Amino acid sequence: MLASAGAGWYGVSFRGKLGLIVRVYPGQSVPTGQTREHHSGENSLAAAMGGEILADYTPARLRIGGEVTHEQYRTIQELTDEGAQVDLGQFYEIGHDRTRGGAFAELEAYLTEQHMAFDRYSAPALGYDGWLVQYRPGMHEPVESPASGDNQERVVPVQAIHTLLTDCPLDGPAGEELVARLQALCGPVIGPLAKFLVRRD
Repeated sequence: MLASAGAGWYGVSFRGKLGLIVRVYPGQSVPTGQTREHHSGENSLAAAMGGEILADYTPARLRIGGEVTHEQYRTIQELTDEGAQVDLGQFYEIGHDRTRGGAFAELEAYLTEQHMAFDRYSAPALGYDGWLVQYRPGMHEPVESPASGDNQERVVPVQAIHTLLTDCPLDGPAGEELVARLQALCGPVIGPLAKFLVRRD
């Protein structure tokens, strides 16, 4: 798990029940506290220019995994944005350099409704962080997180980590509480996508 900071990246990982490792990765300065506002699969970010509103169109990539029926496959194809690049290999992968809000809103809603696994990554744009949305069957709703523009991994604010380390020193008696709060901050562990397969009916 990585966290962006003005001086680079903090990497947070867990080892054993209470083991905590915090690593600092030097790198390009990244604006902190800047993430897209994200509501129901669509970003509301807009910039006022000359009295007009410029919608947020950014590159995005969607990977779909797991088994689907022929009917679901046809619907996925129908909901794939016109002009998108589609690669069918290990996953059904869609790439588009101009998605509204960095999302494939209608398709993502369908996949969630049908309990079909997917990962969607929206590239950083206009000074805002990238965004990673992940859904797996059994989830109530997709998990949405800011993401690194370098490796598409989820990120968490460095200030939030500093606050936890101040509240729960590593050499203090609150080690278990610290690990639990860090795990909550980092979000749930999400397994890898299964290979995409159209089921024979």
